[in-house]
Amino acid sequence: MSFLFRHSSRPVSAWRCGLRLCPLLAACLCLPAASENARQNLLKNGGFESVEPNGTPTGWIYITPPGETADYKIITDKPKEGRQCLRIKGHATWAAAITADRFPIDASKTYVLSGWLRVIRGQGIIKFDYFQGDQHLGQTMSELLGPGADWKGLTVRTESSAYPAATHVIVTIAGLGELECDFDALVLKAQ
Repeated sequence: MSFLFRHSSRPVSAWRCGLRLCPLLAACLCLPAASENARQNLLKNGGFESVEPNGTPTGWIYITPPGETADYKIITDKPKEGRQCLRIKGHATWAAAITADRFPIDASKTYVLSGWLRVIRGQGIIKFDYFQGDQHLGQTMSELLGPGADWKGLTVRTESSAYPAATHVIVTIAGLGELECDFDALVLKAQ
């Protein structure tokens, strides 16, 4: 349905509807509704729109192997969705951002992680890491993505049967090697 609104102090006509609306109600109708993905997303801040005072995206933790470093930065350079995305840049065996939240595993469900990745240098990946308490049991990874000019959608599914002792998973996004990778619009759903 399309609406055509004028700025005036008089009621505003809604084109094709024949409705007479006050300007405040008309403004409310122009606001986007929450998307279906956003309502079903178990992952908080998968679009990196919320940032702590120290610059870290809310709900995320940065990690690299001991003795290695990487630069993590929220950027506004052509994000896939929203106003910003996360860039991981450096030279490391790997550099990752992981969710601060642990997601308990319900063995009757499959968890699906989807997201967008833009690789400038190196390689990038999204994945699940399985844990029993604090013990790392293994991982399920998306395809390994190499450099390209555009955003590419990736998806990975849990394989709970391969890790029957797992109590929870965390979501991990990572770059490998001489890397520069952008991540955005991550969605975690249970099916």
